[in-house]
Parts: sequence; structure tokens; C-alpha cells
Amino acid sequence: MKTYLKAFRLKRFWLLLLLPAAFLLDFAARQSADFAEWYAVTIYPVYAQFFSAITGVFPFSVGEFCLIALVLFILAYLIHGVYKLIRHKEGRFAYFVRFLSVPVLIVTCIAFLCVTNYGTNHRRYSFAAVSRLTVRESSAEELYNVCAYLINEANTLRENLPEDENGVFQLSNDVFLDADEAKSSFNSLHDTYSTLYTNGKPKPVLFSEVMSYLDISGIYCPFTFEANVNVHMNDVLIPVTMCHELSHLSGYMREDEANFIAFLACLQSDDPEFRYSGVYLASVHAMNALLTVDSNLWNRADALKSDALRRDIRSNNAYWKQYETPVSEVSDRVNDAYLKANGQENGLRSGTEATAQIAGFAKAVELRTEHLTEKLEHMAQIKAYAMERLAEIPDLRFISKGTAPHVLSVSMPGYPSQNVVNDLSDAGICISAGSACHQGKPSQVTAALGLEKKVAAGVVRLSFGPETTREEIDAAAEALKKHHDTRFPML
Repeated sequence: MKTYLKAFRLKRFWLLLLLPAAFLLDFAARQSADFAEWYAVTIYPVYAQFFSAITGVFPFSVGEFCLIALVLFILAYLIHGVYKLIRHKEGRFAYFVRFLSVPVLIVTCIAFLCVTNYGTNHRRYSFAAVSRLTVRESSAEELYNVCAYLINEANTLRENLPEDENGVFQLSNDVFLDADEAKSSFNSLHDTYSTLYTNGKPKPVLFSEVMSYLDISGIYCPFTFEANVNVHMNDVLIPVTMCHELSHLSGYMREDEANFIAFLACLQSDDPEFRYSGVYLASVHAMNALLTVDSNLWNRADALKSDALRRDIRSNNAYWKQYETPVSEVSDRVNDAYLKANGQENGLRSGTEATAQIAGFAKAVELRTEHLTEKLEHMAQIKAYAMERLAEIPDLRFISKGTAPHVLSVSMPGYPSQNVVNDLSDAGICISAGSACHQGKPSQVTAALGLEKKVAAGVVRLSFGPETTREEIDAAAEALKKHHDTRFPML
């Protein structure tokens, strides 16, 4: 018996105490949402931000390499262990106990970290409750209004975005620049939603196609505090997936909430590619919800999609279709069971139901889209009138007439856009510098159009609403003409 006790190497087995500790922590979180929320906002952020800052130093996914190393270690350990068991006939039972101790302790540590860094946060208050957002069931008409709003936004944002040779949306930056933008956009939510903040940045996964076979677009690693992203999938999903995984890293583990937070983060971005990605996925979720309640309204909403948006949807569907294998089905069942075990009653289905949160502003959308056809017609007429008036200004160029009725970009070559904006602002007229969503910053869209430097530097944007009048257009046109006639070109 003493020999067997020595075989256990008790000095190593103190780690088994982590198992009851994990059980007690999980039990407390299940019993009290107050405790889970306290843990999520006071304990978890301290070490999560610390370790995510450390792993964030590396441009690659530390978690991915740890997983590869763990698999290789287990294979080598098994081969070595079997070899030793065959050779050592004396004391074989003692060696077998020692052999089992390592995987047992590895599983114990993994279970403990899963509870502390992931499972407990599942039991916290919902993001809607913390942020005082109203979440309710939406009527079919409300869902239609949300879908129409999102699709129109997607159509507008999609204009002039980069495309590949097949006319499918393509990101213009490399994945590391987009990761910086994702972190910046996500953390900009902190002023409004105090529980949203992270030190980490999204990481591209080296073996991303393996994730596609497993039907995974992104994964939060609770052992290295990293937001890992599948960069093999269609570009349209990469920005919103980056923000989705950052939501998990900040402590919100429910899939539906992470989708909604990702949507909000993408809308915060100055990059139209990020905004498009967020609105694109939100429109897919909303359309899925609408289809389950009213197919006729779904058909009406579907008819609103632009050709470019349809190309992106078809391409994304075709991409995931090719990875529908028994492997992906098993992966889905495992993930579904894991999510349900952690309190997500709908399992994987919760990942497609961000509409429940988006419905929080459904009433605002409903009010805004009341008499939508008349409003769109009015804005189209106002835009046509604006083009007619602005054409009278010498040297003015229309950058993209487009089909969106609420926005028009023009340039007065040689006249810096920010100077124009400041001058008109003094006259009480609000316009913006650069393309949509850039708010005066250098625009990737105008750069992608290949404009001459002085033309790109002079781009300003006029936006129209249902309340815009012809008199206001006249005032803006006169102010632009006055700026042209009274200022010297500087470029």
C-alpha cells in the first residue's frame, strides 16, 4: 500500500483541489445572478485584461499553438507510456497510476479554467438588463421594418466598397489592421456601456480552414484570453466576427448577446467595411427571424436587396455549403450541448437570434420608417435638386451619384474638405468631409476610387433626410459657391 501511495505522488495531486473549487464557484453562479454579475465586473476583468495584454503582445494565436502543443504532447505521452508499461513488468500498477495522473490533472486544470474564465460569466445578468435595453417579442410588421431598415443600410454601405474579380465584397486592409480597428471600435462602446472593454485584439487563426470544417467562424480561448477568428471564410463576416469574439473576451458569453454587441461595435467604426459587415449579419439574423413568422413579408424585404448585397449573400452561403460534412454536424452537436449546459437554452440557435436585442430599437425604426416610400421619394427628389444646383459651381465634381437617396459626395478640387466644412459650419450648414462613415478622417473609399490627390482631398458629403427642404439645398449650394469664389485653392 505504501508503494501505491508513493505512486500517486501526492505533492502533485494538490491540483485536484481545483475541481471542488470549480464546482463551488459554478454552483454559486447558478444560484445567484447577483454573485455571477459581481464576479464578472470585479474579479474577471482584473486577470482577463492582465493576461490578454500579455498574450496580445504576440501577433499569432497563442491558444492555437498551445492546442497544437497539447495534442503533440498527449500523443508523445501516450506512446511513451504504453512503451514503458510494456517494458516494466515490475511495479506496473504503480507506473500506471503515475501515467494516469498527468491527464487527470490536465483535465482538472482545464475544467477549472473553463469555469473561472467562461462558465461563470454565462450566469451573469444579461447585457440588455445591465444596459437597461428593452427586449421584447416583435410583431411581424415590426420585424419587417427592422429588416427593411437593415437591408437599406446594407445596400447603401455596400456601394463603392472593394470587390474581388467575382464582384464579391473584399476587405481592403490586412487582418492585423482590421484587428486594430475592431479593438478601437469595440472599446469606443465603453463610454455608453461601461461593462464593455478589452485589452486584447482579435487574432487570425493559422489553420482557419479547419475551423470551417468544424462550422466555426470564431472562438474565444478562455485559457489564453484571446479572440480567435477564422480568416479563411468570406471577408464580409470577418469584422463582425472579430467584434463578436471581443464581446466574449469582455465577459459576455451568450451568443445572441455577443452578436448584438458586435453589431453595435461595427456601427461605432469609422470604417464603412466594418459598418457593412455588422449590418450585413444583423440583416441575415433579422431576415431569418422574419421568415419564421411571415414568408410574404420576408419576400417583400428580400426584394429590397441590391445586386451587390445578393452577390455577397450567395457567396457566403456557397462557402459554408462546401464544408457541410459529418465532421461539421458532430461539431455542431457538441457545441450545441456545451452551450445548453452553460445555460443557453437554445444552444446554437441562440447564435442566430440577435434580432431579440435588435428589437430593442424596433419602435424607433418603426417611427422612422413610417411612410417610408414617401420619405424615400422625397429624399430622391431633394438629391436630384441638389445635383442640379451644385452643377452650377465651376469645377465641382460628383464623386459618386449612386442610388442611395440620402447621401451625395462631391469634390471641389484644390479646396481642402475640412476648410469647406468649417466655412459652411460657420454659416450654420452641416456637411461632412470624406466619404460616409469617415467623419473627416482619410477615407479608404475615396482612395479605392483612384481619385487624384487634390480631388480626393476636396471630397465633402451632403446628407439628406425626410425633413430636408429645397430652401436648405439652395443655402448649401450658395455657401459652397461662395467658398469657391472667395477662397484661393490650396492644393
